[in-house]
Amino acid sequence: MGAFIGNWLLPRLGIHLGTGVVSAIVNATIGAILLLLVVRLLGGAGGSRWGGPGRRW
Repeated sequence: MGAFIGNWLLPRLGIHLGTGVVSAIVNATIGAILLLLVVRLLGGAGGSRWGGPGRRW
């Protein structure tokens, strides 16, 4: 999923890393980080579900 997001979003922002395996890995990593940030912002991280700081006893 991160690779799809990175390959879609980065060129639209004017960021071109070139071609090759290294640029594909960097694109996928950036996309995955962005995906995780969005999931966490939307509350899908589930911190209180697995004993995080919001757990209620």
